[in-house]
Amino acid sequence: MQSISDYIDKHQNNHSKVAIVWGSGTSANNLHPDRCSPFLNIAVNASVMLFPSWYEGSDKNRISISLDVEAVKWSWFPTDNIKCHRFLRKNDQLLDADDKPTRVGSKLTFPPEMYKAKNTYCFDRRQRKDLVAFNKIDSCPAINTAPLSIDLAVKTGAKLIALAGMEQMANKDDVTHFYQTWPEEKQPVFDGKIPRGSPYVLPTKRQVRRWRRNVNIISMFQAEAAKRGIKIVRLSEQSALGFIPYMDEDSFISLAEKTDS
Repeated sequence: MQSISDYIDKHQNNHSKVAIVWGSGTSANNLHPDRCSPFLNIAVNASVMLFPSWYEGSDKNRISISLDVEAVKWSWFPTDNIKCHRFLRKNDQLLDADDKPTRVGSKLTFPPEMYKAKNTYCFDRRQRKDLVAFNKIDSCPAINTAPLSIDLAVKTGAKLIALAGMEQMANKDDVTHFYQTWPEEKQPVFDGKIPRGSPYVLPTKRQVRRWRRNVNIISMFQAEAAKRGIKIVRLSEQSALGFIPYMDEDSFISLAEKTDS
């Protein structure tokens, strides 16, 4: 079973120093993911749908992240055949202060066979008191995939990180996810009945509370990243992350090319 450390040992010296973290906000529809292909792209949950090209070519500079077990029932869940590095949560319990599973009987989050695929790496979730702990390589913060993916981008050695489709707010039509504006036949499908309380279909009030919490935590990550000389920008003009500098797509691509040169 491979870990984040294994990924870093294999790839840190042969991929981009620029990382784009893709969320599922509606602003992702205004961007052009293919323009970012020379850089490290981290697709969180359903945002992997923005990269149909990942079923072909090289897995270089491609990472997908899935956190919850029900992700496997969504049509967007990346299969073993995808040409990317697939990151899956390992244990279903948080780690304790000694970085061990907190409860006897802790089990794997996903089916065991998934962790055996050679393109798959796993991570655990650490205690909330250790939210920002870049030195804990093989664990990620016990929070949702937005701050978690920033944590991962820092660990891969990125010096410039862009947040795409991660505005942490609905658009002017109260739409929350990019695929909700796609034709119905292209929208993701869930196999079975979506569990009550699923993080993928939260009621609006709960979603807003989650966004508010994420904004506060992302600000903590930005501050800590800045201490390490890492620049974080956002590619969503309308965003709850007003404390992060906005860059239009053309300006970002230009800066990214200079960063990688």
